[in-house]
Amino acid sequence: MASIFGLKLKGRRSFEGRDWQGNQGNLYLNEKKIAWYNDSGNGGPADIDFYDISGRKENEAKLEEIVKMYYKKYPLEEQYKNLEPDVEMLIGRLIELMDDEKQYKKYAKQGYPVMIAYRKNVNGVSYFGAYKTKEFADADIKKENLIVLQRYESLEDFDISQ
Repeated sequence: MASIFGLKLKGRRSFEGRDWQGNQGNLYLNEKKIAWYNDSGNGGPADIDFYDISGRKENEAKLEEIVKMYYKKYPLEEQYKNLEPDVEMLIGRLIELMDDEKQYKKYAKQGYPVMIAYRKNVNGVSYFGAYKTKEFADADIKKENLIVLQRYESLEDFDISQ
């Protein structure tokens, strides 16, 4: 299951908001349920309601530490490089990782265990490519001069823990 340094979103429900896709679910940190997450998709900030009010400051600090660790390892690039990463941005990345994992499972079930998310030019649209082997993926990347955003070769790639 998709995870970023022990942070998971379980029981996710997606729906169409006024401005974008909304998402809700329980946030878990190291397998402990810590908060309810709700992004209504209406243009406003997401809500994070902690279950244990007395432990709220501790859990907020842990989430901030995960933000620092993740964005140190994966800095923001291009038009996002001047933004200050926050918890909401991190959860958005976790949701993207969950969506990528869902797509990967579909491809793997069809016999394509290597998946890349790529663009053909710097500000272009993102696509997925699925391949039977690493060699086919590498050959296509080279031949088409693709900009690889993410590369997945197993379900373990969706657990970012180091």
